Amino acid sequence: MVYCNDLTGTVKIYISDKDAADLEDCTLVYDGSENPSDEKTRMTNRAKKAGNVILKIAALLTENDSSVADTLAAELFTLSDTNAQWQSCVRLLTERHYLCYCNSNFKLNDFGDLFAETVGVKANGLCVDKAAFDVEGDFYDWCDTLDEQWKDTGFCMAIFNAEDDDNNFIFAYRAELLADLTDLAKEIGVRIMAVAEY
Repeated sequence: MVYCNDLTGTVKIYISDKDAADLEDCTLVYDGSENPSDEKTRMTNRAKKAGNVILKIAALLTENDSSVADTLAAELFTLSDTNAQWQSCVRLLTERHYLCYCNSNFKLNDFGDLFAETVGVKANGLCVDKAAFDVEGDFYDWCDTLDEQWKDTGFCMAIFNAEDDDNNFIFAYRAELLADLTDLAKEIGVRIMAVAEY
């Protein structure tokens, strides 16, 4: 719990799930009025905090693509539901080819062709050699193959699921930075991880 006195005699109370946090990363639960903040205020504050986290995730995934940040920011803060904010981010990143949607019914050619067009693959010159994929395998096997092909590049295959375990989004990401992305995603209840650990 964090107390903030604005030096005019008004005390505000914020809460955070972290031991130490900046005020903008906390949730306002008492605004100095006689009555604690109502549910609508708490939801608004929660959505604002989640929106800021989602913008940070998008910045990491896109390596600070300002056009994505601007478009996303304009949309995120019109939404009061954290899940709707996250889905908005996922939709935009998929449309801009930063993420590749796949599920257990994905065919090898679809996987190879679609994933080869993602920004992370193209911008970093990563090879997607479909000839190396096991035609009897699934997209998890193909991701393992890509991990093997990329072992000297510093990149790995990363994944998160949308609403269930059969609807996944994959992307190439720098292995040494994945832990930062994973920790940030946990703040909004999203599990991002290396496909090899999935």
